[in-house]
Formats: sequence, structure tokens, C-alpha cells
Amino acid sequence: MDATDNCTVGGPHTAHSNSYRIHVVSVVEMQQHLKEALDEEASAIADLRKNQIEAQKQLAQAQQKQDKTAMAQAQERSARSAKRPNL
Repeated sequence: MDATDNCTVGGPHTAHSNSYRIHVVSVVEMQQHLKEALDEEASAIADLRKNQIEAQKQLAQAQQKQDKTAMAQAQERSARSAKRPNL
């Protein structure tokens, strides 16, 4: 953009400025943007919850397996100690 003044003493002066474009976001555009962001967050939370449930299931299975193993080991120790002669 160019601008020229009406200086009569030293002659007219001209200045140049860069042009800028701005976009004013409408309410509808902002609502759409917010809805998309909320949808992404909801999806991420749902995925996180699904992963958390799966991890809890795996932990419970590991604990049950560990308990069964510990029980079997205790029974084995008990059987071995029952076979030992008393000194």
C-alpha cells in the first residue's frame, strides 16, 4: 500500500507499507474447531481407558498365575518335608 502526502514545502512524500491479511474467525468456525478438538480428546481418552482395562486384566491374570505357582511350590515343599525322616 502506498500513501502520498500533500506537503507543499518539500514536495509530496510517498511511503510504502506491507499489506497484511487477517481472518476473523466466526462463531460457527470456532464451534467447529472446538468440536473437532473435543472429539479428538474424547477418542484419546477412550483409547486410554481401553488400554487401562486391558492392563488391569493382564495384571490380574499375572497375579492369579503367580498365586497358583506359589501354591504349587508350597505343596511341593510340604510333600518333600513329609517324606523326610524325623531326626
